[in-house]
Amino acid sequence: CQSAVDACITEHPLRPRALSFLGMIYEDRSEVMGEETSLLNAVQCHEEALGFPDLKYPDGHRCPCLLANALLECHHRDRNADHLDRAIELLRKALDICPPRSYDRGTILTSYCSALNYRQTMRGGLDDLEMAIKAENEALKLIPPTNANWAGLMVNHANSLFQRFRLLGESNDIK
Repeated sequence: CQSAVDACITEHPLRPRALSFLGMIYEDRSEVMGEETSLLNAVQCHEEALGFPDLKYPDGHRCPCLLANALLECHHRDRNADHLDRAIELLRKALDICPPRSYDRGTILTSYCSALNYRQTMRGGLDDLEMAIKAENEALKLIPPTNANWAGLMVNHANSLFQRFRLLGESNDIK
């Protein structure tokens, strides 16, 4: 795969996609073999793919998502808060450029909510909790109840509302 990316000229419009695929391969290798170097290579590939000025091709919102996922994995391994913060920023960017009716939007929202809730648990910020609740509401409107992830999203949303109730005492959150 690296040879295919190397053969693709720097300005070629498919280079970001090739880099993204290579990054995913490195991530899989990291997961299977536990190699830190492979994960760092994945981040590097996704960073380069994200560096292309025109992410307006039909699945351009996937570049920031892929980098965000790799950074979240880095955070789970090294607990570096910068990785978590950057991943949340990238997921927000992905949502900004993702078409409103895209199938991917619900998945991105779910990842964004999870990252925000995790950061809120770590730092206690009410802003993260409010953003997560808002994103969960949007995701629940997009994801049909027949989707395998819907029940988990409902549980996470209930937990977010309960957490807000514990912090603010809003009785509407537990009705």
